[in-house]
Amino acid sequence: MPQWSEIFAYSTVKVVKIRDARLGILHYIFILVIIAYISIYSIAYEKHYLKTEAPIGSVRLNLMQSHHLTPSTQLNYCAQTNRTELNGFEIYPCVYWDEYLAVYPQIEEYSVFATSRVTISYQGLNNCSLTDSSCEYVEMTNDTTYYIANLEQFTLLIDHTMFAPNLNIQRNAESLPGYMVGPDGKVMPGLDGSNPNNTIGVAGQSDIVPLSTLLTAAGISSLDEVSQTNNTISTRNDGIILMVFITYSNTFSSNLDSILEFVSKNRNTL
Repeated sequence: MPQWSEIFAYSTVKVVKIRDARLGILHYIFILVIIAYISIYSIAYEKHYLKTEAPIGSVRLNLMQSHHLTPSTQLNYCAQTNRTELNGFEIYPCVYWDEYLAVYPQIEEYSVFATSRVTISYQGLNNCSLTDSSCEYVEMTNDTTYYIANLEQFTLLIDHTMFAPNLNIQRNAESLPGYMVGPDGKVMPGLDGSNPNNTIGVAGQSDIVPLSTLLTAAGISSLDEVSQTNNTISTRNDGIILMVFITYSNTFSSNLDSILEFVSKNRNTL
């Protein structure tokens, strides 16, 4: 005769109630830790419930001279008859160059070169003809050094585009809101679009920023302070490399449009 009780037997869970305060406290601590890890770290902080992708970007930079030029007599870094030094460094006469002269080379990928100091020399043939293989150019006059006036007031257009192919998101500079971070890591004030020459991060407008703002964001208070690579000359004389980092992110926003962040850094302080 078949054992019907064995045939239709099934497994179940037996619940045991532990009456021990120490084990009970430890049990609930583990539960709280697990809940905190999932809700706070994994969901709220790491955003693991989101699908993320590093976008592909391109950028075009265009420098332009300011329409409001300050007379060289009012620029303390421009040498005058009674003014030949600033902060203990030799200064030079100033010349007014537009963006076509100040930018060299004119076309450069992902970067722009702005001239702060220029040395001009003139050469000519030494009473010979270029048909003669021994003919050489000689200096006709002594070299003359100048500073470029109003360089800090030049404005830089940062025209950039980002594309996330897997998420099918594409945005450009004018469609993205954003902000610029200062040397203290905080958002720089005054970039609200009220100044047409300073519209960095303003949605609906091109990203335009004066060089003076980029210098401030990088912690450079003046080009006439001592150079970070040569303490015998000024930064205006020696030059400086600024690196601007553009970050796209909408991870911490419910807006589908990316939030744009600009960070300007002096390469020598990285």
